[in-house]
Amino acid sequence: MTKKNILSIVIVILLFLFAGIAIFFLDLNCLFKMIFKIPCPGCGMSRAFKAIVNFKIMESFSYNILAFPTLLLFLYILFLTFKDIIKKENNLYTFVINLFTKHYKLIIFLLVLSEVLNIIRDI
Repeated sequence: MTKKNILSIVIVILLFLFAGIAIFFLDLNCLFKMIFKIPCPGCGMSRAFKAIVNFKIMESFSYNILAFPTLLLFLYILFLTFKDIIKKENNLYTFVINLFTKHYKLIIFLLVLSEVLNIIRDI
């Protein structure tokens, strides 16, 4: 493995560690909610991720319905990143582009659904 590959792996690990620290230890307020006075589609994600880590999957859905699918997608992207770095390929870019071009209607529907549910529940 080259130094560039090792550096890439270290950067990915540090980014995930920073995201974990931000979710679990920092009390971050939603900028969207502060400006527009309504919750965004991502409101409740931190609490939902905390519930998932504590194996309370159904509780996580009450905070944000997109938390579990988002976590699975991030884990898959992390797997692809490591695979690409180790095998010196570039499949992640193709995967992400294909995901959004093939499923953009579903992604938009899920974001709108999450937004509506967050507004109804006043998350």
